[in-house]
Amino acid sequence: MKKLLFFLCFFSISVSFFSQYLIKNFDDGSITSGGWQTFWSGANPNIGEWEILFGNIAKASNYSNFNNYACESWLVSPSIDLSSATAPFLIFDNDVRYMGSQLELYISSNYDGVSNPNVQGTWINLTNFVQNWDSDNSSWGFVSSGNTDLTNFISSSVTIAFKYIGTNIDGATWEIDNIIIDEPPCKLSAALFWYVPSHFALYGRDYSEMLAKPKLYLVLLLLLLGFKYLQFRRSFILCF
Repeated sequence: MKKLLFFLCFFSISVSFFSQYLIKNFDDGSITSGGWQTFWSGANPNIGEWEILFGNIAKASNYSNFNNYACESWLVSPSIDLSSATAPFLIFDNDVRYMGSQLELYISSNYDGVSNPNVQGTWINLTNFVQNWDSDNSSWGFVSSGNTDLTNFISSSVTIAFKYIGTNIDGATWEIDNIIIDEPPCKLSAALFWYVPSHFALYGRDYSEMLAKPKLYLVLLLLLLGFKYLQFRRSFILCF
């Protein structure tokens, strides 16, 4: 009995889909671009207000002319639609120097987008849920916050905010950058398998040599024949 040998042909494609719901990196030199807002209150005008440092970093400090000044300063994001998200998380870079209050992180699902966050909106404190706050206040250097899970806050309107607090006695300098709300990428993979016989004849002509070579006309020929003589299997792996 004549034995037929088979060649396994394999093609695959893999595509990753990223769902980035928010990104603020201050590279444009603006604190408030993209719908961000600041709200400040204090004893000395503008001291402690969020500002741009080095053209691309957000900074808050209540220190000026060898003195600390009491203040409260909010940096508030625009409304973010997370209704299509499945596992969103917040990540950002942060840096602290000098003694003072911890920078605080809040989230709200009913903020109106214009009012002072001290008097409007229900704000939930996420400060203790951030994995990594910079704890070395003796030197400069950003650390990544790690992923803060926002799954419990999925809605069509979410707002995050950073709150800086300074007193007349002390005040840290806090810097933040690269604020991102994202979720793990969804990966779509597809694989196509088929078996091609090493001895393949059609209408008296031997196509074995052609089929054994990975050339474009092989694919065209297979399409033309409608895969009649092939064992074909296709599989998709989807990520939800």
